[in-house]
Amino acid sequence: MLLCSNSGTHAANQGEKRYSLFEAVDFLAEVGFEAIDVNFCKTTFQSPEGREDCLDGDNWQENMYRLKARIKEKGLVAALSHLPFHFDYASDVPVYEHPMMYRSIDACAILNIPYAVFHPLSSKGTEKKTLVEETIQAYTPVAEYALKKGVMLAVENMKHTTAEELIGISERLNCGVCWDTGHANYGGVKQGESLRALGKRLKALHINDNYGKGDNHTPPFLGTIDWMEVMGALREIEYGGVFNYEIKNSRVPESARKEYAEYLVKVGKYLLSL
Repeated sequence: MLLCSNSGTHAANQGEKRYSLFEAVDFLAEVGFEAIDVNFCKTTFQSPEGREDCLDGDNWQENMYRLKARIKEKGLVAALSHLPFHFDYASDVPVYEHPMMYRSIDACAILNIPYAVFHPLSSKGTEKKTLVEETIQAYTPVAEYALKKGVMLAVENMKHTTAEELIGISERLNCGVCWDTGHANYGGVKQGESLRALGKRLKALHINDNYGKGDNHTPPFLGTIDWMEVMGALREIEYGGVFNYEIKNSRVPESARKEYAEYLVKVGKYLLSL
């Protein structure tokens, strides 16, 4: 099982200019990761600087082919992507109908990324619930388009999403499932039981921790998740995907970023040994 990280582990940089996907690739390879989860949530717009990783521009395909070459050069595997679930600019078009959603899938195809993670639709208000039928209806065209491009969608659990709901969406959309350990812990979900129920439908992971009070995206063991339970369940279902972190790094000082990421690699290797 390859040790993987979302590109946001380095790209996010609170209060400063965001690092590009190219810089994230270099950084993750340097500290010891083997694969990358390419996060498209922050690349679907053209910044004033004309960023080299943007999808909103005439040269977006060239950008992605260059990124593909950089990933190969650094010895990483482009294992996953995170499709946009919001946009940083005003848009009256739902995210699942937006051209940048489809362009992100096109980018996955260029990068040979097999699985693209998306968020299911949720009800509004404080007591949210996953809208299963609405998600299926909204994402059917997206899932069909992705499969034609050689990419499979993977629906992610929110705080309020059950394994049964994920299975229903997965079966109807002919897609995989992504399990976010932090979302599950925040929602008080039994992780081992849920992972066993998902079985072979599980195609991706978002590994992070919290204390059950918020979606904090902290490293494993800096929260209340029972990692022996999680790893035991993954072993039982013979999970064959990458072990992928989705950890917040934006507030870590520049001088400590490398050591912080190297710590994640060490913890990841320990968990994989289980």
